[in-house]
Amino acid sequence: MDEQLGFVESAATLSQVPTGSADLATRQGADTSLIRPVASADEVLAAWRQFQDVKRSLLTLEDYQDIQGRPRIKKSGWRKIAAAFGISDALLREERREVESPAGRHFVWEVSARAIAPNGRYADAVGSCASTERRFAHLEHDVRSTAHTRAKNRAIADLVGGGELSAEEIVDGDAWEPVRPAPAESAAARPAPRPLTRDPAPSSPTADAVTDTQLRAIRAHLRRTGIDESRACARAAVASLEALTRRAAAELLAALSRQPNAA
Repeated sequence: MDEQLGFVESAATLSQVPTGSADLATRQGADTSLIRPVASADEVLAAWRQFQDVKRSLLTLEDYQDIQGRPRIKKSGWRKIAAAFGISDALLREERREVESPAGRHFVWEVSARAIAPNGRYADAVGSCASTERRFAHLEHDVRSTAHTRAKNRAIADLVGGGELSAEEIVDGDAWEPVRPAPAESAAARPAPRPLTRDPAPSSPTADAVTDTQLRAIRAHLRRTGIDESRACARAAVASLEALTRRAAAELLAALSRQPNAA
């Protein structure tokens, strides 16, 4: 998803190579040495398990957003993780750019942020947001704050080795499509009106069936909570999740959303 507008990781800082031959000879051993772990394998694994434990214990359902069938950590969750590990952040750069495109004129906010650990280690990241991504309630403020959120989320995730995209970074279907004016329709292109009938055709039997989006969301909650699928089917009184109606699926999702994360 890094190909989407504004989600580009910052490049590593490059050191200047010494020009003097004496300096180059002095540093030759350091330049060619292997990069080694800062701790033993057991210590690294223990630290990673601790990070996963913090996520399970600290984050609640409100800190996740289900996107394309997978729960993604939102801004609130990454801020909790930052607080738990003593991570601070700093704004490095922000810029507002005007952009001309076939869809019209719009603007983009680009933000660079740094997440800093108590031991001095840090990670830089960039986040961007365009005014055409979706319909914003407060256009200028919301576009800028979204760019800030994306940059800080990515910096924190990179610093702790989370390796996952935050909810605010992911483009999720039509809700994030650029807003474009509808093309003008000529009178010749308009379809002829259909005559009304007294007995309209009955609706499709699958019109009230559970949607693929609902099924993905239900299974994501089942993985999160550790609840067996057969148990969920028994609660909804169906043989399988595919037999749910849209209304029953919505009720099951509401019930699952109140369940805590699996231990």
